[in-house]
Amino acid sequence: MFSALRPFAVVSLSVVLAQGARAADEAKPADPNAKPKITFEEHIQPIFREHCLSCHNQNEAKSDLALDTYARTMQGGAGGEVVVAGDLESSRLYALVAHIETPVMPPEQDKLPAAKIDLLKQWIMGGAAESQGSKIRIKPKVDLTLNVSSGNKPAK
Repeated sequence: MFSALRPFAVVSLSVVLAQGARAADEAKPADPNAKPKITFEEHIQPIFREHCLSCHNQNEAKSDLALDTYARTMQGGAGGEVVVAGDLESSRLYALVAHIETPVMPPEQDKLPAAKIDLLKQWIMGGAAESQGSKIRIKPKVDLTLNVSSGNKPAK
């Protein structure tokens, strides 16, 4: 009789162990040295609401750029992508807001406070997450530089 129950007991035990392991993973204390995840919903969207949406919204998308939703922000505008996750140099939005390139944004206004610009920088460099539950997907940068040496010997 007990041998007939053994497969059920093994399956039940493995389910219990798997749930226990999952609960233990979830119960692990957060790494105190880990930086908080900067997200569009929690950190960036409020900045855009305050400083950008008067010109870059779904109804009046200057340069075809709307910043009112994550999807529209990541879509970019007439000039292409404005945010490239993990790549600050290729993220034109950051360059304009940080007054590195022109036209500076927001136009005819002072530069945003350094703390807000830093949040934007951290968001982009951290993978431009939409929300706390978002998985970060940073495209690897490919270096296509061709190094040519003089002579027939390879460079050392």
